Amino acid sequence: MPERILIVDDCDTHHLLLAGVFERNFEVVPARNLAQAEALLDAQDFSLVLLDVDLPDGDGFSFYAKLRTKPHTQNTPVIFVTANDSAAGEIMGFSLGAEDYIVKPIEPVRLRSRVEARLKRLHEKEERDLNLQKGDLRLSVSQAKVSLLKDGQEIALSLTPVEFKLLFHFLRNENFVFSRAQLLNTVWGNATDVFERTVDMHISKLRKKIEASEFAVSAVHGTGYRLSRRMKNQA
Repeated sequence: MPERILIVDDCDTHHLLLAGVFERNFEVVPARNLAQAEALLDAQDFSLVLLDVDLPDGDGFSFYAKLRTKPHTQNTPVIFVTANDSAAGEIMGFSLGAEDYIVKPIEPVRLRSRVEARLKRLHEKEERDLNLQKGDLRLSVSQAKVSLLKDGQEIALSLTPVEFKLLFHFLRNENFVFSRAQLLNTVWGNATDVFERTVDMHISKLRKKIEASEFAVSAVHGTGYRLSRRMKNQA
């Protein structure tokens, strides 16, 4: 499956140029303003975002800061690609945490090589993060195994692949509230035969399987679900 890149730019010429740069091995999705970009990021997962600074409905810096407040986009890498060549703009971009800051006009070969280098580095980090331990739960992504650590013992938990994905996502985003739609997108992707009630069913089963853990998945009325540590009198 190709890497999916979101290009946020209000110039059609730049969209065509960037689409040509990444037409091989990448899926390029265009957005011509921040509202379109936000809707796309809420609906799909992207490997990377190429973000202009000056857009019709706002500035890229503020939008980037907003992305970092959302659990499903807080780790999405962003590269600014902009005509703003001021030192202040570049300092702002890097201080916010951007992966890179590239000034137009674009040199296609150099841009592609920088994007590929960033993605390679990020994938290497993901491989290092394949094992996750929080509190009394230990997950091995490479083996799709979950263990409960109790009284010096490691107890294997039997989770389905869907339950494993849900738990992994929740643990990486402890205390964040996810809507059913967000969980559907993260766990099931673009599947069209899965409905929001399916999320409820799988979470109900997951709750029972981790009821001995210090963590619990709770429903947030009118919003969705979150994973958090139980109060001591609930453990």
